[in-house]
Amino acid sequence: MILVDTDLSLYADSANACWVQDVERARVTWANPAAVKMLRAASIAELYERDVTALSQAARTRLPNYLRRIENGEEITTQWTTYTPMGAVTFVAKVHGYRTADGRLCAFFDAREMVDFVCAESLRMLAAARHSMACFSLYSLDGHLLERNATFVREFDAVLRIPGDRFLALFADPEEGERIRNGVITVGEFRGRSRLITPKGIRWHILLALSILDPVDAERAIHVESFDINEQVETELRAKDSEALLQQIAD
Repeated sequence: MILVDTDLSLYADSANACWVQDVERARVTWANPAAVKMLRAASIAELYERDVTALSQAARTRLPNYLRRIENGEEITTQWTTYTPMGAVTFVAKVHGYRTADGRLCAFFDAREMVDFVCAESLRMLAAARHSMACFSLYSLDGHLLERNATFVREFDAVLRIPGDRFLALFADPEEGERIRNGVITVGEFRGRSRLITPKGIRWHILLALSILDPVDAERAIHVESFDINEQVETELRAKDSEALLQQIAD
């Protein structure tokens, strides 16, 4: 859903914290009283003056990615922790788009603070996954991409925008991808190296795949972690080629 200026009055008196965040300019440009309170601002003027530049690479990836997905018609609900001068605030929000008068797309948050439901363990594990340098992704058994972290978005989203089996679309060799999937379904896990398709071309990755239950619907899913090791593998292959050449000369 993409809102315009005339829609904001519908949220002015909402009990939820609602605000418009200009991602490009790192400023809140509209907020209701509940947002001023939840975001620990002394006044609405102070909130509008606050620099809301994303502090991490993960956050800098997530917000533009959300806006792209909203433009494609997706509905976004997310858990987010923001850092105010008064400390951390964790909330759950529906994220919509807001179209400015000059045509730019901003983020509109419709949020509720997680005051009574915050679990330190869950928050820290979620932060660890979101900020990890490894790519994390979760797939249904038929290859539907259920979720991914910011590193995965940067590494793979540009080549995985086509519909269909997005698990298989990762692999330079789809037959290998199918063997890995079948192995995970049968045995429960896979550990090894594989050639994956990235915007930089086909690159070697260490791949860990595990069969888990999706905590949303309890259906079986495939959790995948991958890390680019292309330079290491290419160096090993060149060394083996050199050894083979020396052996041929010696023979």
